[in-house]
Amino acid sequence: MRTNKLVARWRTEDLWVNRKPEILDWFFGSELGSETMKGYDCRFDGKLDLRGFQFDEYKTRGVVVHNKVFRNIDFSYAGFDHLFFKSCRFSDCLFKYTHMLSTSDERCEFNNCVFFKTRINGWLGLGESLYKDILFDSANFKWTHMLWPDFENCEFRNCQFGNTDFGGSHFENVKFTGKVEDVWFRGIYEATKDNRYRESAYERWNTIKPMKVDFSDARLSYIDISDYCDLSEVILPGDGSCYLITDVKAMRKCIEDYASAFDGEEAVLFQKSLCEMNPYLKKVCVEAALLKTILEINISKRKGEKMGIFIPGDLLSNLDDVLIGEKLEEAIVILEKICRGLLEKGILKEQHGKKEETCHS
Repeated sequence: MRTNKLVARWRTEDLWVNRKPEILDWFFGSELGSETMKGYDCRFDGKLDLRGFQFDEYKTRGVVVHNKVFRNIDFSYAGFDHLFFKSCRFSDCLFKYTHMLSTSDERCEFNNCVFFKTRINGWLGLGESLYKDILFDSANFKWTHMLWPDFENCEFRNCQFGNTDFGGSHFENVKFTGKVEDVWFRGIYEATKDNRYRESAYERWNTIKPMKVDFSDARLSYIDISDYCDLSEVILPGDGSCYLITDVKAMRKCIEDYASAFDGEEAVLFQKSLCEMNPYLKKVCVEAALLKTILEINISKRKGEKMGIFIPGDLLSNLDDVLIGEKLEEAIVILEKICRGLLEKGILKEQHGKKEETCHS
């Protein structure tokens, strides 16, 4: 059955149209903890068949779905845009091509569910939601913000990220594969003074746990780390493209010491956009450009800075308009030298390798 038919059947086919009132009463109703709908047992591949149901078209019934239990349901192609799930439980559910734009969940629990090419956007994990044994496969998380979700035994496989904020998330045996770009990991996401969770969830949002995350099969780019994030147990990509920064402040001090050698005349030359000079001054300008970019972009000051991830490829891409040909080759040699020096000092660490596969691998 084609996607448009799955959605259209709830409007055009009597068999499905006649079932809508019962489904809506159950979904938006006040009966708490209800797991089933009386008399409705239409299934597809063993799961309750709610494929294509556009729940978001009935927001006049309310936008809050409270204290419901959803078990073994196929929500493929369903619409949940602008809905707010509060204290709900989802287990063994399938979200395939499901729309969840501007969707929020508060203190919910998801167990053994699959999100395949789901469009997820909004505020997730409010007040400590739990995602356990979840596969996010090719899901789109662009512009998604999270507030204290817990991820256990989960895999993010080939997902799309961008302006994605894992604010205060806790990770236990979580694997990322594929491209992971433009993502912000924060060890703590402090509840503001007027936030209802500041007191009730103080122990949760004020707790830092090591990120037990496996990036060994991921490609990292433009990863932001802040708020005392603990990366001591993170596994970095196996291709050696990244380094663990064990102490951001120590790295900044070291780079500032290197950069101090380029004060004065050399710094003036650098401001002339790496103009063609004699070989020695050209090398000076390339190194000055690298150090300046590291300080301003790669290790710029962050709130609660502790550890970080240094990605040389990001550094070079920030200078791709001036590092061309011989300059690029020279930059790579200089950057390798800088990294070796930081490795010898213990400021950078090659935390690569393989980790035990998750249950979804």
